[in-house]
Amino acid sequence: MTDVPTPGKRRSGPSDQELMSTIPRDSGRREVRVGIFVLAGLISFVWILFMMTDPATLRGRYMVVTVLENAGGVRKGDPIQLRGVNVGRVHRFEMLSRGEVAITMELEDEWQVPMGSEVRLGAAGIFGGRTMEIVPGSAQGFLQDYDTIPGVGADPGGLMGSLEGAAASGDVARAVARADTAMAVLAETGANLDRATASLRSLLERIDRGEGTLGRLALDDALYTNLNQAAASLAELVADVQENPRRYINLSIF
Repeated sequence: MTDVPTPGKRRSGPSDQELMSTIPRDSGRREVRVGIFVLAGLISFVWILFMMTDPATLRGRYMVVTVLENAGGVRKGDPIQLRGVNVGRVHRFEMLSRGEVAITMELEDEWQVPMGSEVRLGAAGIFGGRTMEIVPGSAQGFLQDYDTIPGVGADPGGLMGSLEGAAASGDVARAVARADTAMAVLAETGANLDRATASLRSLLERIDRGEGTLGRLALDDALYTNLNQAAASLAELVADVQENPRRYINLSIF
């Protein structure tokens, strides 16, 4: 049976204060040190994992390398296209000892490049930079991380090469045709302005010679004075009609 404590009877066993006194005073400090050690270990593990893993892998991307004799103005960050879709960007460059340029391209994981594909330089921008186009191959399998894809059609001409390609596609021809049309419209407008200027010059010359009404007004002071007097008389007549309408209008119904 379990003993039931009775009033006035001393409880057997250690008290709470006695139990607390048996715990080492530095146990709390020991737990803090253990926590710091574990946290430092986790940070070290993450740092080592980051250093041993390519950052592109953490971003869901992979690297492909191509080699060209001339980069043709390609810059870091320029787009990589596959069938007209931006699938990545230029990551970095490396000058090789044999006079070529190795270009590392960072591609999105969702875009798989078939084996046998090639890379060529695309259109150049007006302010620099170029697009790198991946021409997909027909071989089985896909490129893996840091595989090499051959580069073709390296054109050092930059913008001129782009203009030549645009001319071949007919864009430049259409632009030239539109420019010719605009020049024809400007030429016709200029001719109209010349004719208007000549007519105005002829009118001013007639006025200077005293021909026509304007010419006579400009040269004949008497005609100018008569017109002023007539205008003044007309104004007086209108004022008198307003003040004395019965003098000029007399209506009789019956």
